[in-house]
Amino acid sequence: MNTDRLLRAVEKRLSGIPDAAREEVMDAVREEIARERRGLDPSLTVETERERRIEAETLRAVLEAINRQARLEETIGEVLKQLDRIVAFDACTLSLIEPGGRTRVLGARGLIDTPAQTTAEIPLLVEGVTIGLLTLRRGQEEPFEDIDLHRARAVAFSASAAIQKARLLDQVHRYATLMERVVAVDQTVFAKEPLEKVAQVILDGAVQIGHYRGGLLVVALGGKARIAAATGEELAAASGKPAPKLLDVETLARLQPSAAAAAGKSLGVRLPETEIYLVPLATEAMRVGSLALFDPDGETPDDRLMEAYASRAAAAYLHAADVR
Repeated sequence: MNTDRLLRAVEKRLSGIPDAAREEVMDAVREEIARERRGLDPSLTVETERERRIEAETLRAVLEAINRQARLEETIGEVLKQLDRIVAFDACTLSLIEPGGRTRVLGARGLIDTPAQTTAEIPLLVEGVTIGLLTLRRGQEEPFEDIDLHRARAVAFSASAAIQKARLLDQVHRYATLMERVVAVDQTVFAKEPLEKVAQVILDGAVQIGHYRGGLLVVALGGKARIAAATGEELAAASGKPAPKLLDVETLARLQPSAAAAAGKSLGVRLPETEIYLVPLATEAMRVGSLALFDPDGETPDDRLMEAYASRAAAAYLHAADVR
């Protein structure tokens, strides 16, 4: 008999009654199971049952700690922290599958550079669909015992639901930030602020949405591309200068750090040594220019919001330009 499965099923069926009453019933069920086990196997002593109860209570505290978190980053950090409490490993990583099938490591704990002699991979499942993977490693050839895998799977089971909830919440936050930045741009236009102010608000909004290190806004109206706004350390001097051709794009693109250095040299400023995410600033009818965003994290869900933001921002900028 799989008593762990039985206990989970009983606890689930009792979820509608008060906590105190549920715990009293569960304790009674555990005691009855323990009594039955001792009758079948005298080696299962009271001390053994006490140890198992302590383990169950610890595991419950672990799962509760994971589910208390709200944001995705905090949830992932708590998963790895709590896993470290109950399973011995040298290193552990948590990776998630993003739209498009790409796998991205979002959390790590332990001595990541330690050569792995023993590895355990635990899938993160939500309604039967794999959303990620917990990978545990040990530096010596010492296999993970069944109890280790049992504990890791229990954490993964609860972590999957918590991570999925946090991902959805983060998505809501991203869309809320997008709407806030669009409203800020529109309000700047309706207030008939100068074009320079409109450009700066557009760029600042893009940087905030994607949590980028800074960026440049290229305006190409009139045939000559120029830097209309700049955000980030030591970049203010770039404003008003002719824009390097490689920053003025018609389709989404990414520049490697070496190309970013060349663009900085052309502008006479030092750009961050990171990738530049280039987003066309355009409506269906007209192209305004480009957003050049300094992005050290590579592709993330935030990037996918930029195309929609850039389209709305381009319409606002064209409206402001027409007013002038």
